Amino acid sequence: MLQVKRKAIISDQMDDRISNLPDEIILHILSFLDMKYAVQTSALSKKWKYIWTSMNHLNLNSRSSRTSPLFVKFVDDALSHRNHLTQVSAVELSFTGAATQFYSVVTSIVNYAYLRHVTKLTIEWFRLNTESFRFPDHLFSSHTLKHLSLATHDFYGFGVFIPISAWEFPALETLNLSNLVLKGGTVESLDFFSKCVNLKDLTLHNCSMSGLDIFNVCAPQLCNLTITDNFAFPRVFNVVAPQLKNLTASVVDELSNFLQLSFEDLDSLEKVNLSMQRTHRKEQTYAPVLLDLFQKLSCVKLLILDERIIKVLSARLDLLSVEPCSFNNLKCLKQKDGTYEMLTQVRNYFLESSPNVTFIMDLPPVLTNTEFCVINLLVAKVPHKRLRQEAENDTMSNTLDNEKQQTKTVDEEKRMLEAKIFKQDQLIAKKKAMLEAMEVQCEKRMLEAMEVQCEKRMLEAKIQVQDKVIAQQNLLHENAMLEEKLQMQDKVIEEQKAMLETLKLQNEKKVLETLKLQNEKKMFKEKLLGQDKIIAQQKAMLDTMKLQHEKIETELGNIDSCLDVPTVAVPTLPS
Repeated sequence: MLQVKRKAIISDQMDDRISNLPDEIILHILSFLDMKYAVQTSALSKKWKYIWTSMNHLNLNSRSSRTSPLFVKFVDDALSHRNHLTQVSAVELSFTGAATQFYSVVTSIVNYAYLRHVTKLTIEWFRLNTESFRFPDHLFSSHTLKHLSLATHDFYGFGVFIPISAWEFPALETLNLSNLVLKGGTVESLDFFSKCVNLKDLTLHNCSMSGLDIFNVCAPQLCNLTITDNFAFPRVFNVVAPQLKNLTASVVDELSNFLQLSFEDLDSLEKVNLSMQRTHRKEQTYAPVLLDLFQKLSCVKLLILDERIIKVLSARLDLLSVEPCSFNNLKCLKQKDGTYEMLTQVRNYFLESSPNVTFIMDLPPVLTNTEFCVINLLVAKVPHKRLRQEAENDTMSNTLDNEKQQTKTVDEEKRMLEAKIFKQDQLIAKKKAMLEAMEVQCEKRMLEAMEVQCEKRMLEAKIQVQDKVIAQQNLLHENAMLEEKLQMQDKVIEEQKAMLETLKLQNEKKVLETLKLQNEKKMFKEKLLGQDKIIAQQKAMLDTMKLQHEKIETELGNIDSCLDVPTVAVPTLPS
């Protein structure tokens, strides 16, 4: 029993070696994982619960979520729970979905990353519809960003635009733009990089600059410029880069227009790699503009040309015999795709001004024994011809040897041709396999896109049904609340009516009492007036009787005086 427990403890310690590593190493390991899987490591143990919150490299991919809305919610939750004291050094976003959701994700991620002094930002968007989109302006302003990569992938053509104003990237060193529209309405000249004073590497891949007169690349520190497989060129592609050392360009766009480069001060240019896309025009029509471009790149030391450019030069040997070669400092000439052999006249054209130039031809990546034999035969081919030409001036004693040598040469040439045919068949088979693989990939991507669209439609239908159910429930709830509210209001109205009736009765009673008091007061006043009149009448009667009494006393006094009768006391009248 003890041995079993001991073995279990030892096995647990052995299984948990990763947890015993320093946090810096664990965070470095987590930086290679998708953010969703890094968050899921929080369920391993208590130590792992918060380790992911200190990651400084955020790798976000919407394919890790079932739907785009779930991914948007995951991004918001992950950023809100992250340790905000830890800076963000790099952010990689790969999103598949609609433009509105992509805008929401990009805005939240860019705002969060720029506030934490991010130095590397990679954004990749797989569009699923034809809706046009314009990157937000705040994406193109950061004082700490050093590496920026923007790429879109879709089946609907170009519909992703960028702001036309100068970008505020004083620390930017590397910039990669892929499948974007680099133009702005009626603006005829653009200069995105004038404020990118530290820009050293610029790549423009499969971009559209149609309708522009001048596209400026003004970068004093630019060392590497790559322009490949673009959809449409401007009328003039102006480059002002005194420190430019390496130039890689596809000189023909998908509309069969030639790249019109304009340079200033190319003394530091060392390496030029030129290629040409398939075009519906005849190849020899590009020879004059190609030679004109050679004149502008005369100071280059290493020149790399692909098979189609060699064919263009081979088709116009008359121009090569008239136009002198402009490459005075050329040290090495390299031909890519060595399936097409450079003509001697073309090679002599480059050797004219630089006789010591080294010529290099790329070989196929995988060489079979037969291909090695072909290379050896090509190396040995020139000496054999020289021996045969010298044998014509020899004596008749060497005729038999010459015939044997000629027979061997014919056999060798035959084997060489057979090997070359076999090599071409292998190349054709490889290209067929590549085409089939590309078709399978395209079909797979189409199926994935269709599945995503179907899931999106089903989700939208489900959301619509849920919205309808929620709306109905809300209506029912609102109706119930309205009914309760109406009942409450009815009760309040009834109570107010009862109170109003009570107040009305009280007012009527008070009015009646007031009227009664007024009537009583009026009657009392009338009664007082009647009494006042009676008192006045009685006073008048008393005054009259007093006057009569006085008159009678006067008359009686007169009579007494006349008769001398003793006075008789006369009673006084009451007052």
